[in-house]
Amino acid sequence: MKDTPTDSERYDSYIRENGRWNFFANVADLSAVNLAKAFVFSTTILPIYASHLTSSSILIGLIPAILEVGFLLPQIFVARKVETFDRMKPFVVKVSIFERVPYLVLALSVFLWPGAPRWFAYGVLALSITVASGSGGVATPAWKTMLGKVIAPDSRGLLFSMGMGIGGFLGVGGAFLTRWILNRFDYPYSYGWCFALAFAGQALSWVFLTLNREPPRRMRSSRESFSDYFRRLPSVLKNDGNFFRYLIGQLFMILGTMAASFYVLYGAERLGVTEGFAATLTMVALVSQSAGTPLIGRLSDRFGHKLMSELSALMGIGGLVALLLAPTPAWLGVTFVLMNLGRAAMAVTRMSITMEFSPIEDLPTYTALAGTLLAVPTFVAPVLGGWFIGLFGYRTTFFIAIGTALAGFIISRKGVTDPRVQR
Repeated sequence: MKDTPTDSERYDSYIRENGRWNFFANVADLSAVNLAKAFVFSTTILPIYASHLTSSSILIGLIPAILEVGFLLPQIFVARKVETFDRMKPFVVKVSIFERVPYLVLALSVFLWPGAPRWFAYGVLALSITVASGSGGVATPAWKTMLGKVIAPDSRGLLFSMGMGIGGFLGVGGAFLTRWILNRFDYPYSYGWCFALAFAGQALSWVFLTLNREPPRRMRSSRESFSDYFRRLPSVLKNDGNFFRYLIGQLFMILGTMAASFYVLYGAERLGVTEGFAATLTMVALVSQSAGTPLIGRLSDRFGHKLMSELSALMGIGGLVALLLAPTPAWLGVTFVLMNLGRAAMAVTRMSITMEFSPIEDLPTYTALAGTLLAVPTFVAPVLGGWFIGLFGYRTTFFIAIGTALAGFIISRKGVTDPRVQR
């Protein structure tokens, strides 16, 4: 069934009739994206690849920072335009092409010039993930608004968790393949194959993305000027103090992940973790994600995304405590289970909760505010972690991260009202 123009009386009927189709199309999209991530896992594969290119802990920490910040920062600059779209899908489909192609560029750069200078290879890596994550960030306000239109409110947590869960199960197979590739092929060809497989998974997700059935709906009749729009943004935060306090809590929780990119490097230095075992840790992380996220999504839909956000901070703290106590490499499995469950819970809740803070007409702005304002701590966190490790060493940095994450938990617990209760 094609996307069909509908009048206001038929809009709700169209959404209901196509609800199941849209739900499973987006589950498939998210599953393929999470499969692709298994080949370039941000806390295992990418940091180790970056460590081949530079000895600087700050530059290594910069890679996951670029991934996150590139995704978050551009959102505020496109939300104003998105608010005037009748349909979001055409914009999302076009922009998201550039989210996927850079992984093909990375693969080709490895295969065509395997002996490239380390500084050049690092530059290609940094530029490619900047384009990929930046394109994802540009598309996100429209993408989340599209989901806000076509997915029922009581199914959003389940949607995100099923996408991550199924993608995690698929990613386990991808991680097995990644481990085999890393053990079978010499550097840098091993990473070239990982980048190529990541592109294949991303391309598959794009196909599912195009299957969304989204009816037109008038959002805002006219577009504000750029200056008027940005002058309005502080009043959004001022008038919605609960949303502002939520962002403050998230800021500290994000800073609490400052050392996550270095867990596997700590394991390599202190516990003798190999590159092949790093791929095993990816499998452990994905298995925990696959098993845990469907339950996370259902609990979030039932008991509130705020509660699950707070639990995600506690899981991250538990993972760090396990790492500090680890006597053997096997203990890193506990760390990666808790860390990845925490990251999965945070991803599910952060994508879902902004839809509850705002009405659909303001969702692009709320999405962009949450994304862009949290881009700063997201960028700073891994770079700050690398800097602290250089100054104080791993263990002291881990204790700092625990204290920061605990502060975010307390702020959220004491200062934020669940938006669905507030409404």
